[in-house]
Amino acid sequence: MSIGTRIKELRTLKKISQAALGKRVGISAPAISDLESGKSVSSTKLPMIASVLGVNALWLETGRGKPNLEHVEPIEVRTKFHPDIEAVIQLMESTDGRGRNKILNAAQDALELHQAHNIAIKRSNEQLTASKDKTDQLNREAELLAKFRQSTDAGKSLILTISDEAPKETEVPMAPSKKLNAA
Repeated sequence: MSIGTRIKELRTLKKISQAALGKRVGISAPAISDLESGKSVSSTKLPMIASVLGVNALWLETGRGKPNLEHVEPIEVRTKFHPDIEAVIQLMESTDGRGRNKILNAAQDALELHQAHNIAIKRSNEQLTASKDKTDQLNREAELLAKFRQSTDAGKSLILTISDEAPKETEVPMAPSKKLNAA
């Protein structure tokens, strides 16, 4: 039986999804799938996988020995955070209940301030976008007005040119109209 087969059987037996196992050991679900299908073997993650699945790492890797964890020390699985968050976690772990409450309150205040800041930035960006859209619209209208003025000025010039070139009208007397007598 291969490493991948042992991982898959244990994971299935313990009703753990590939995504859940991957999250607990710090790799993706597709990477777990690759391990189970034998496409890749990450020797650095095998001890963590063994710990999460509750088996001896040597047995998981080789199939030799006992699969149980009677004499194996558990491996602490910890997610890496931003250095500031790590500092807060260390501070929380080293203080008593009162200190923890103060730290939690300060963290909550910082989070609310951060969220308010993000909302303000979002609104500012929306206003800038609206202002830009309005400016673009006004520029388009100004261009249309300028084109209209040019075409109007050209039309006036054409009319004046035509009227200057047209022969002057002279008054022609109209002949008196004859009235028809009704018979």
